Amino acid sequence: MEFDKKDVAAGAFVVAAIAVFIGALVAVERARYMAETYHLRIHLAEIAGIDRGVDVMYKGYKAGEVDRVRVVYEPEFRFVVRLAVKSEIRLRQGTVVAVRNKGLGGGKVLDLVPPEGTGGPIIAEGAILPTTRETDLMAKANEVLGEAQKMVKSFQQKGTAEEAAAVVRAARMALVHLDQTLVSTHAMVEEDRVALRATLEQTRELTTHSNDLLEKKSAAMERSLKNLDDSMTHLPAILKNLEELTADLKKHPWHLIRKGKEDPVEAEHNH
Repeated sequence: MEFDKKDVAAGAFVVAAIAVFIGALVAVERARYMAETYHLRIHLAEIAGIDRGVDVMYKGYKAGEVDRVRVVYEPEFRFVVRLAVKSEIRLRQGTVVAVRNKGLGGGKVLDLVPPEGTGGPIIAEGAILPTTRETDLMAKANEVLGEAQKMVKSFQQKGTAEEAAAVVRAARMALVHLDQTLVSTHAMVEEDRVALRATLEQTRELTTHSNDLLEKKSAAMERSLKNLDDSMTHLPAILKNLEELTADLKKHPWHLIRKGKEDPVEAEHNH
C-alpha cells in the first residue's frame, strides 16, 4: 500500500512539473508576442462583426489582429477596439483604419490605410486612429429600395398620379412628333440623294475630261521642251558664227554695203 502511495505521489509530482513547464512556456511565448507588438485603438459606434481575432491588414500584409473589444457608455456609447500591430509595421500620423467586408460571408477585416507621402511622425503606443467604413452592399440596396418605395408612395398621393399621367401623355406626343420629323427627314434625304448622285456624276465627268486635257497638254509640252532642247544644242555654234561675223565686220565694215569677191581697195589700186 505504501508503494502505491509513493507511486501516486511521484505521478502527481511529474504532472505538476509538466503543468508548471507548460505554464512557463505559455507565459514566455505570450510575453514574447506582447513584446513584438504594440497597441492602437479605434472607436466604433457599431461593432458590425468586429471581434477578437479579426485580422488587421497593411497593404495586403497581415499586420496584426484585434485582441480586445470593450464597451464604453460615457460620455457616449461606443465600442473600443484594441489592435495588436506587429512592431515591424511603422505607421505614421494620418493613418486611417478602414472597416472592410471580407468576401460575401459577412466577415470583416481592418485595413490600415497610410497617408500620402512618407513624412510625419511615427504613431505612438495606444494612439486612437480615425476610422472609415466601406459601404455595405446590402445596406446600399436597402437604401435604394427605400427611395423607390418613397417614390411610389409620392406617385400614389393626390395629384401626383395625374401629373405623372400628363407627363406620360406629353412624352407620347413628343415621340409622335419625333417619328414624323424622322419621316420628313428621311424623305428629304431621299430627294437630296438623287441630286447628290447627279452632282457626283458631273464631277466624275469633269474630272475625266480634265485628266484628258492634262494628258494632251502634257504631250504637247513634252514636244515643246524637246524642240527647245534641240535648239539649245545648236546655240553655241550660232553664237560662235555670230562672233566671227561681228569680228569680220569690225575689220571690213564695207561688207555691209558691197558684196563681191574683190577687195575694194585692191580694185582701186588696179585702176
